[in-house]
Amino acid sequence: MHYPGPEPTDFDNVRALNTALLSLLLRAGQATPVFHRDPPEGLRAALGRLGRLQRERLASVPFLLFSLRERDGAFWEGLLADTASLELFPETPPLEGDCGKLVAAGLSFAWQLAHRNAFALRLLTGASLHWCEELAARPLVEVLDRAGARADVVELRCSDNAAFWAKLVEAGVSARSDVRSAAHLTAWQTMLTRVPAAEPRALASAACRNRVPALKVAEKPRN
Repeated sequence: MHYPGPEPTDFDNVRALNTALLSLLLRAGQATPVFHRDPPEGLRAALGRLGRLQRERLASVPFLLFSLRERDGAFWEGLLADTASLELFPETPPLEGDCGKLVAAGLSFAWQLAHRNAFALRLLTGASLHWCEELAARPLVEVLDRAGARADVVELRCSDNAAFWAKLVEAGVSARSDVRSAAHLTAWQTMLTRVPAAEPRALASAACRNRVPALKVAEKPRN
């Protein structure tokens, strides 16, 4: 079976989105954008030491440098559920300004690619097929209404993997094209094959959902 890969225009969009992300991270005098998970310690300082050409090389990696929590099935199931409603007072502050625009642009890019080439979207984001199908099943306006302004939708790619980012900001920006290409491909493979970190679950809530009756200590064994 033939699976068409991303087209040149898809990689152009990825590079543009990555450039916008790096611009946000490096904006002088402003706080680091709010992400679902904190970026690796020292990453912003390391990015600040890169020159313009090095930042362009980093932005040219063949995948999105930020994640839309594509593998967090429980999060998106609740967000896109037919019975879900927008919260009047959400737990996380809404994204505004350029950071909100980046999330909306990322969602729009993912949505159109889910319609046109879900396999390419999976290569560029590491998303599951189920996430691609769920995204494509809804109008873009609905996806943006439910997720486009939420600060807990976006996070840096592999934010819990310091070695991943160290490779990108060192070998991934090398002047040698072979070294740079090898670093990009290694990071891409890591992104596609890593097991996502599990979200912590409240034990009390899990216990409330358990329908199996607990065994009482006072019960007597049957003869």
